[in-house]
Amino acid sequence: MTEEEFYQKIPEWIGAEKEKWNHVTLFAYFCFKYEQKTGVRFKMVRSKAGPTSTKETRDFAKLLTGYYPDSGCADRKDCRLAAMMKCYNYINWMFDFKMRNAPAVSGSKIFHAPALMNEFERMYSSHLKKKKSESGIDALISWIKMESPSALDRFELSTKDEIAMFAKYVENHRAPDQECRMILSKIKEMDLI
Repeated sequence: MTEEEFYQKIPEWIGAEKEKWNHVTLFAYFCFKYEQKTGVRFKMVRSKAGPTSTKETRDFAKLLTGYYPDSGCADRKDCRLAAMMKCYNYINWMFDFKMRNAPAVSGSKIFHAPALMNEFERMYSSHLKKKKSESGIDALISWIKMESPSALDRFELSTKDEIAMFAKYVENHRAPDQECRMILSKIKEMDLI
């Protein structure tokens, strides 16, 4: 495969579902973002085997391997998808956030810089916690609508702070009603406080 053929395949590869991506697709996405940001194609290290076997594709293979979760995956496919999504978000973060005012990301090796990886890890972890919290609040509100809809007329429970305030109210109240105790129990069960 020539470099020109590689660039022609990029839209097809990155348009596929993330479950079908691999380290070459990540490199193709990097090239897409690079061209989008700079207006020129990324010039890769030449390889006799073609652009899918360059130093850059090996860099993305190492990055993908490094982002496999240590535990918590039901099967290998889930782990692979989690690692792929993390790499995908890392590339986006690098181009759209970290280096948005810098001249450009100059190559694939910068993705292995420990300081950048640690900064991304902090921000990504915070983002996932916030996302989990928001989905937990939505699940709580759905549960309350089914079990005790009148509670939503009495209490505002749409943010983490409001839930914490509700929990303090119920815990400090001398004789909270059954409905409040039931909701507090569900909040604790869902680990929202």
